[in-house]
Amino acid sequence: HKSSGTLLVTDAVQRIDDEPPAIIQEDPRALLYHARDDMFQIVQDSPSNRRKGWRRMVLFGLTFQPAGIKILDSLEALKLTKQVDNEMKKLGDGAIPFDGGFYPWEWIEDDLPSFKALQGGLLVAPILQKLILNREPEKVLQWADQVAKWPIKRIIPCHLANDIKTNGKEFRRAFNFLEDL
Repeated sequence: HKSSGTLLVTDAVQRIDDEPPAIIQEDPRALLYHARDDMFQIVQDSPSNRRKGWRRMVLFGLTFQPAGIKILDSLEALKLTKQVDNEMKKLGDGAIPFDGGFYPWEWIEDDLPSFKALQGGLLVAPILQKLILNREPEKVLQWADQVAKWPIKRIIPCHLANDIKTNGKEFRRAFNFLEDL
């Protein structure tokens, strides 16, 4: 949107904030579902648990499989869902199979260092870096160079933080990972 200097993007770049967006906090069940370390943990609704769930949702969304988790055998995890606390099953109600209790992983490492590594400005999601954009780095860099010339004052991505005050130089910097390929 030239007149306002706004670049609208889907997934090209993002910025990750510490706080979950207001819209997801309207119904915090997903945040609390992901705040658990394992399927049996009972979590209370608190700002710290919401932030913990947010960090983990971001890691799942941007990396496929975070390094800090241990994947459980799906059949075993399925059998164990009967033992999940009913209040915790409500966190996944309508979104998670098997009465909302299915949670086939355990967090065995602190998620905070990985989350913090994704912060610090505009970011191209690691999943896009490794699976998509690295296929033709020259073409992607040409595109990023072209877009960076636009009079960008802010970026509104479809996911994570939005209304990011920035410029073309910062946009282009997010694609620097391609320069060494």
